[in-house]
Amino acid sequence: MNVLNLPATQMRSKSELKREEIAQKVFNIETLLKKISDASDQGYENICISPRMPVELHLTYAAEASVEELTKMGFKLSWESEYITPKN
Repeated sequence: MNVLNLPATQMRSKSELKREEIAQKVFNIETLLKKISDASDQGYENICISPRMPVELHLTYAAEASVEELTKMGFKLSWESEYITPKN
């Protein structure tokens, strides 16, 4: 099927699936713990985790699961969003 013929609901669904896929990589708990450990080895108390592409990931299941897990482990988390205006 030609993507130009997809209804808006299917486009949103595709977008949601892709965000979930990205979030699973970005918020993989083992990867996050490694980044936290590496940062603490260098004396840092805070780290910033960002996706390579400017996509909203904070409402994905993967992000929520990682937040829950890290919170249970005693970490404190906060979300910051930065909006980028695309250059067309």
